[in-house]
Amino acid sequence: MNLKWNNIPRTIDINNDMTDAYEERRQHYKNANKFNAELLTDITNILRAASENNLSSCKKTNLTDLFYKWRKDNAISLPYMLSAACEYFNITDDNNLKEVAFTACILGEIKHNNHYHDNNHFREVFMIVMCFCAYQLNFERQSSLMLFEDDILLLLIAAAIHDFAHDGGKSNDQENVVSRLEKQSITKAKPFLTAAGISATQLKKLELMLVCTDVIKDDLGISPADVARNIYINHESNDAEDLDTDAFYDPLVKSHKLALMARMICEADIIPSSGISYDLSKYMTVLIAKENDCINPNANTLYNFLNVVCNGGYNTPAAKALFGDTYKEILILADRDASNDVKYS
Repeated sequence: MNLKWNNIPRTIDINNDMTDAYEERRQHYKNANKFNAELLTDITNILRAASENNLSSCKKTNLTDLFYKWRKDNAISLPYMLSAACEYFNITDDNNLKEVAFTACILGEIKHNNHYHDNNHFREVFMIVMCFCAYQLNFERQSSLMLFEDDILLLLIAAAIHDFAHDGGKSNDQENVVSRLEKQSITKAKPFLTAAGISATQLKKLELMLVCTDVIKDDLGISPADVARNIYINHESNDAEDLDTDAFYDPLVKSHKLALMARMICEADIIPSSGISYDLSKYMTVLIAKENDCINPNANTLYNFLNVVCNGGYNTPAAKALFGDTYKEILILADRDASNDVKYS
């Protein structure tokens, strides 16, 4: 399988600190050869299983083994993952967002040297979003929440750049700026995405989705992810308009589907640490502790993350169906080990 060369972005005439790195990656994929067919098979098998709500059937290529393999030495890159997604979801070649999506994937391949928020994290979240879309397309019966080509591509764009230009710091550690890292991601990516053809409306949706991945709580104990979660839950109970939220979140209040998409990105962001396997959750806890020395690599850290950040579970249909039971198992094991003051290494 080759990349769809007609969708590889053109040279973008932007003069900023990311331009040279972007152009180097763009040229790399423009000149790339076919990639390992085994990697495509891994992805396709997992997507088929997700579409049937049967991830446990993937004994040979389960997500834990796949993510370990990617982090070791055999990672598939985002542009190839996008090409596989376009083929699996039958995204038409004339979709204007396709070039934007390839641009986002090239940005996501610019080297990020963090322990946790690195290029592999982008790929993991991208894979989870693909699983969500495969499930949603097969099981969603409410017409207003069905995903179309533009929705899938926008979700994949968000996954590719949700932690773009992440510096490894705590989200509120510079002048107490709310969603500093999330806003930094969209600010750094915006010139490239705009040049590739993203519309103002799509960009606004993307910004909302990225900000809603911020799980750092303010002085009142509320994070942007919590706000998006509350809006989505209220949509599910037909009470979204009754929420008193900042005007920034109005598009989520007005659109059940956009609220769903925002939650899908946030839950995809936390599932590698909370919903795939206990071994992987422990491993991710160690990595985030290496990146941020304010975090301790132990069971208590993971248990608190599962309870406080994950709010006791997932909300979206795909996350609950595909990863909800595993989340509960991980929570039980983390609670057991936290009681024994177990440290991870």
